[in-house]
Amino acid sequence: MPERRIEYISVRMHHPAIREAPVFTLPEGFFSRNYRPGDEAEWAGIETSAGEFDSRDEARSHFDNEFAGREDELGERCYFIGCGARTMKDRAIADRPIGTAMGWYGDCDGSGVTGRIHWVGIRPEFQGRGLGRPLVSLAVECLKRFHKTAYLLTQTTSFRGVRIYLDFGFIPVITDEESKKGWRILAGILKYPPLEKYLQNTT
Repeated sequence: MPERRIEYISVRMHHPAIREAPVFTLPEGFFSRNYRPGDEAEWAGIETSAGEFDSRDEARSHFDNEFAGREDELGERCYFIGCGARTMKDRAIADRPIGTAMGWYGDCDGSGVTGRIHWVGIRPEFQGRGLGRPLVSLAVECLKRFHKTAYLLTQTTSFRGVRIYLDFGFIPVITDEESKKGWRILAGILKYPPLEKYLQNTT
């Protein structure tokens, strides 16, 4: 279903026991590494190509505003994935990051600081290769070291990502009619029985 035809509604997900989440590994030929100083440009390029920003300059400005002076934390909590040059198509960006995710933290609802899955993105030409779950898994494994619970913010148009988060055990947070509407839209798109059952029992 084309994302442009889906009503955009922000939704939130919560994991009550993040240390029980499953682990997914990268396919052969792909690697992961932590953030290194100077990766700001790589992050901006990935997130812009994934549609989070209109330009690299906008992405870089956001990164600097949110994370400036927090390089040590980024070194522990921000991850990149990449691949070797297995094909001519891949060779142009061999050994360069093609995806990123953070095992960050925050206080989403005033109940205290908890883990947060944050800024997950993969370059479009590498989407559909089974990298989404392993990428998120890097951030989840990081959160397991620091937190017992976690949350994330996403939207109805990112339904493919929502399907991945459900596989890790994240559950919908429904606080009002707008969020209820968003999850009904997602249930209709995903046809995911555990989600449908959850919504039947909570709404």
